[in-house]
Amino acid sequence: AYREFGLVLPQAFSTSSALADPTVLDSLQSFPGPLTARTPVEEVLNFCQTQAAALSQAGSPNLALLWGLLGLLCKCDGVLDGSSADESAAELLQLLDSRSLNGGVDDSCPSPLVTTPSSPEVQRQAASRLEMLLLNGQREAACEHAMACGMWADALLLSSHMDADTWRKVMTRFSSEQLAAGSPLRTLYSLFAGSGVDALKETAGDPGVAEQTATQWRENLAMMLANPTAGDTEVIALLGDEIRPTHGVAAAHCCFLLAELQPDEHVEAAEARMHLLGLDHRDGATPLTVLAIQATE
Repeated sequence: AYREFGLVLPQAFSTSSALADPTVLDSLQSFPGPLTARTPVEEVLNFCQTQAAALSQAGSPNLALLWGLLGLLCKCDGVLDGSSADESAAELLQLLDSRSLNGGVDDSCPSPLVTTPSSPEVQRQAASRLEMLLLNGQREAACEHAMACGMWADALLLSSHMDADTWRKVMTRFSSEQLAAGSPLRTLYSLFAGSGVDALKETAGDPGVAEQTATQWRENLAMMLANPTAGDTEVIALLGDEIRPTHGVAAAHCCFLLAELQPDEHVEAAEARMHLLGLDHRDGATPLTVLAIQATE
């Protein structure tokens, strides 16, 4: 059946060993496959939801999320759009980010800001200097002064009346200097500035920053899905690559699914990211599971 998808199982699979496991037998009996165009969507959706609930109870949140996403793909006819502001978008964002509950507010979450405002006197002096520069027609100098003094509203407003490169420079500096590395807000503003994959690559050289991005990977993913930008699927796929070593293959595959990547046909290819869903094909010691085959189907 799997050759219909252009896939070959990456390793030998013992059916007798699999059938000796009661949970595997239950999964095989309840699976509504082989899946065809005539398979009722409700049966597939129920199976995905059952697996997600069981994996969540078993302490496998990332595998549970993967099956939850598969269920949503069935429910939404293969299209997931976090920006559509409808029920399906709300369900997707809730699945990814617990802060999307209660209006997206959670006081226990760290602030994305990394700086504190200057004293009123310092702000008045900076504003006077800004006004003097503009009175003399020195708009570029005024913009630089505003950034140096943390007057980001002024800097962004000025740059919006200059050229696109200046606006992108101001936006990039604002996100990197004012917002905590790894925070979803910084990621989004970096993408607004046109950073593309550099929004994640710029943190790769700092283990502490990379750790923060990985820690908040679900929130970063939800932020990008709720606020799409040009080329963001490449960024989502890169996020999957970045979190794979620390959060495992299931977390990475969640990103790859939402980046609209297809399973790779040739598992031996060096650039292969995903072969069977939820299975680490790069680790020969990882046993092939029935769930990975079912998820891929």
